[in-house]
Amino acid sequence: MSSAHPPRFLGGYGPAAVVGVALLLVSTYVPSVSKTEQVSVLGSEQSREASALSGDETASEDSADPLALGDTGVSGDLGDGGTTDPGGTSGTGTASNGTTGTTKAGTTKTGANTGATQVAAAPVTAPGGAVVAPGQTVECGAQQVKGDPYAPPCYKFGGGNNGGSTSLGVTADTINITIREGTFDKGVIDVISKAALKQGASNFLAGETPEIVNETILGLIDYFNARYEFYGRKLKLNWIRPKGDLVNEILGGGQDGAEADAITAATEIKAFADLSALSPPYADALSRRGVIAVGAPYMSKEWMSSRAPYQWSWFTDCNTIVDTVSSYYITKLGGRPASLAGGDLAGRPRKVALVAPDSDWFQRCVDGAVAQLRQGVPGEETSLEPFKYKLDLNSMSPQAYALLPQLVASGVTTVVCACDPMMLLFLTAKAREQGFQPEWVSTGVAFTDQDAVAQIFDQSNWNGAFGVSFGGNTLDLSGGPGYRAFKSTRPNAAPSKTVEALFLQIQLLAIGIQMAGPNLTPKTFEAGMFKYPVHSGPAGTWDFAPNDYTGPGDAREIWYSAGGASAATGGKGTWGQIPMPPNNVTEDEAKKLVAWVLSQK
Repeated sequence: MSSAHPPRFLGGYGPAAVVGVALLLVSTYVPSVSKTEQVSVLGSEQSREASALSGDETASEDSADPLALGDTGVSGDLGDGGTTDPGGTSGTGTASNGTTGTTKAGTTKTGANTGATQVAAAPVTAPGGAVVAPGQTVECGAQQVKGDPYAPPCYKFGGGNNGGSTSLGVTADTINITIREGTFDKGVIDVISKAALKQGASNFLAGETPEIVNETILGLIDYFNARYEFYGRKLKLNWIRPKGDLVNEILGGGQDGAEADAITAATEIKAFADLSALSPPYADALSRRGVIAVGAPYMSKEWMSSRAPYQWSWFTDCNTIVDTVSSYYITKLGGRPASLAGGDLAGRPRKVALVAPDSDWFQRCVDGAVAQLRQGVPGEETSLEPFKYKLDLNSMSPQAYALLPQLVASGVTTVVCACDPMMLLFLTAKAREQGFQPEWVSTGVAFTDQDAVAQIFDQSNWNGAFGVSFGGNTLDLSGGPGYRAFKSTRPNAAPSKTVEALFLQIQLLAIGIQMAGPNLTPKTFEAGMFKYPVHSGPAGTWDFAPNDYTGPGDAREIWYSAGGASAATGGKGTWGQIPMPPNNVTEDEAKKLVAWVLSQK
């Protein structure tokens, strides 16, 4: 493994209980199935080997301007932004030292140029040769950046008046954004790494220095400032010295600190958006103050929609997780023997246990899963109530040890665990000690469907786990768009291991800003996101719409091999396409299944 290209991961999905793990434990994806399908059931003939992005998806590094990939025409409507005069062009003004627009909270105010008037710009030539006059916006192709799988349609601006201070945090030349210090390099990742070491598991998740993580963020912001069209404005990053604590907020506390940090973002810094809204208390506090909050993972559709247009996430919502996992179980496993269990459980009639944290914001989705399973597979198989545990990192081990005997005593053959990595770390270790080898069903949550996380579980017990993942196949160590984007601005530096997830976190915001047009407000941001065309890429299929403010709703079927070589980590233990034989379904069963699925819509 070359030191010049250290391992790096990219996102998966999980309950809000493990928000702190999100964007910290990541491996790399390629496009999965269409969003119109909830899960792709793959036969044994399909390869289990991970595949890299195709060579033509390499980000362009020879020009900061978008590449022309189609005909050029005038666009009159960009998310209700209209065609007011943009004040400059994409790709200029990026600082060479990687400190573009960064300040500490309370030390520097937003840009002084807050008026709507700017120096008139000369006509601009768009890719393809079209001349863009001041006050005009033209289309310039299918992609803003070639090889960027989620890049929005290409737009070019002619300069002039962009509306100036159109919203909180927006001036004629800047867009104020905030990040709470320590969000992406401290907290849960350190707890998991120490626990993994104590259990003798993989140490691949060891934390990184804040300097590496912060420099990665700055390099990615430089990339978006250079490559995306922000209508004469640049993202200006402000670091917040937090009063709140991410882990404490995840575990149900810390409301006062979250509120204080949201006040800093909204009133002191006057931020348009915050990129570190990974806990529900902080994300909620931001939205109540009119600041766009990016990143809250796995919240319900209702939670996200009730805070529109301020809540956005590239993670899927828990309703989609429930619908996908339930339909998968009913289709593939329900009413059949536990053929993939080990020991004396092998071949028994299936009896499923759903294990999940007791978080208030996730329990509604858990209740929905129980109802769907019982409707689709009535009887003894789905009779057990969910097994819940408290989100207390210090008591995770004894909770897991207390839970295991309950699973055994209940005759469980199949465990559907919407769990965080800590619970599964201890639960699989205890299961091995007790000789308990159930079918472990992946729900695609908490990065448990990613090699770097799965490798910390007891490998003899986790071997053969299967289920669904909301992302694509694992890429090689430097094959992701985030890595390429960082290297285009920092060719001699190595990015954080979390570069792919950080890239997606910033990219979602960048897409909305470009699609909003020059009249940037939270409402035009929302309108622009709804007009963003469907794209598939490393984190699944992105398709935003009214009442849908989160990322992918598609999934693929996966299988874990403890002895397989991982392209993501360079070690042993990898997820791949599932090799299990397809179940034979009669015509009558198929009709019943179709009727049930349609009844859920």
